[in-house]
Amino acid sequence: MNSINTIVKEYITRALFLLMEKKPYSEITISELTEKAGVCRNSFYRNFDSLEDVVVQSFKKEFETVFPKGEELSFDSLEFWEKVVMLKKRLMTLYDAKQSHLFYDGIYALLLDRAPRKKGEDYYPFARQIGSVYGIVDEWLKEGAIIEAKSLSERYEL
Repeated sequence: MNSINTIVKEYITRALFLLMEKKPYSEITISELTEKAGVCRNSFYRNFDSLEDVVVQSFKKEFETVFPKGEELSFDSLEFWEKVVMLKKRLMTLYDAKQSHLFYDGIYALLLDRAPRKKGEDYYPFARQIGSVYGIVDEWLKEGAIIEAKSLSERYEL
């Protein structure tokens, strides 16, 4: 991907989360988002399919830094949970907008990028892992996101 698209994606992502802090997610339009991001509608549709896709791709990108290409996804690492805590504000914004399921979708997209689904392949273990992560993050958000990364990591191991 060229660097212009990378910059456009970042502007759109930042603009979406800024708008979500000010108004309900369901009321945000593509036109409003592109205006806030300072890009044209074509730039949006060249990079994303929907508002949901903006969020999913942003989480996928964030967690690619924790799981470099070629490495297995391991959600029990402290580094993973530190990234979750670092994304607290973004996750709380999603939670408040009743869109926290998009975090799950972002992790799942990262998994599918690494190991594309093949017909007949057993994805239940992956779904269980991702579901566990999502469940812990969801509870953490409900409690005000006050627990530190080490404790989240320990809860995942239970």
